[in-house]
Amino acid sequence: MKRAALFLGILFVTCLVTQAQEDIFKKHGITKEPLTLSKGKYKETFYNEEIMQVGTVLINTRTNKVVKFLEEDTTKFAYKAEATSRFLTVDPLAEEYYSWSPYVYVGNNPIKRIDPTGMDWYEDKDGSYQYDPKINKNSKLGEGQKYIGVTATVNDSKGNAFATFRKDGSIMFANEGGAYARMVSNTQKTGNEEMSAITDNGVLVLPSWDNKPDEAKFTEYGYSAKNGNVVDAVTGKEMNTVAMAHTHPGGSPASGRGGDGTFMATYFPNKPNYVFQMKGGGNPSISFVISNGTRPFDWGNGHLGYMSSFAPTMTYPNIISGKPQYSLRRFTRQRVNEMRQKIGKR
Repeated sequence: MKRAALFLGILFVTCLVTQAQEDIFKKHGITKEPLTLSKGKYKETFYNEEIMQVGTVLINTRTNKVVKFLEEDTTKFAYKAEATSRFLTVDPLAEEYYSWSPYVYVGNNPIKRIDPTGMDWYEDKDGSYQYDPKINKNSKLGEGQKYIGVTATVNDSKGNAFATFRKDGSIMFANEGGAYARMVSNTQKTGNEEMSAITDNGVLVLPSWDNKPDEAKFTEYGYSAKNGNVVDAVTGKEMNTVAMAHTHPGGSPASGRGGDGTFMATYFPNKPNYVFQMKGGGNPSISFVISNGTRPFDWGNGHLGYMSSFAPTMTYPNIISGKPQYSLRRFTRQRVNEMRQKIGKR
């Protein structure tokens, strides 16, 4: 009987404590809602924060369940949360990088790294600018490497922006040739595919830090398509997209179902995707694929073409020259209808 009365008394005290429970965020001086991976859809709690001790009983004040009965000499700190060492939010870019846990700090290596901002550019020892989501101004870089910043701009000889290195790892090139040269040189450096969107206002080389030798990612970096145009992951705005381009490190031409053809049918119907075929390490040959948007993709609703026969002057050395007559943007606008007429023809 005494034990039952004690238990009822504990429950009564628990209810009072639950109603008056202190807001953990206010306790740490935080007034705004914390970022959560579910964007607030689900409540994220710290289990130990709701454990309180009444005498020799540990109670969860949220579930009102007894966690454990303690021995008389057990320290009351055995289950106490360490509030001072807690991260109150998930990583601000957690939604863009699903392969990492949202609560993994500095690549799970806090002994060697810190991350006050993260997601920065650095200059590699070969002089190229590279992006790493785990790099920031306090990171320890390798020999010959130099920290650049969250963003950076490289100007031409006239002081105009030649390349803008953006905070998500993408690069906007005002000059087409510079974009294609970057794609090829970075594929040679990393062995991975590179992808770009040829737009009205320049060529946007998409992030590539998580690409593979046979895959250039798109939606995984936060990009999408609307009305056949790229939706910018940084600004959220549509970019008037003329064509897409990417590299194939192994030298293969544009692929069909399950590859380049399906990608274009899904996101960019009736627009070409140029492929720089890089086998051999020399100047790559160029092929393209175009689809009318019918899915599943097959060669009855798409077309694979080779620039060597379709437009012999549009070679890699010419398109990186920056000369207007070799612009892929200009070429696409002039001859895209001819490309579309070849859909369904081998």
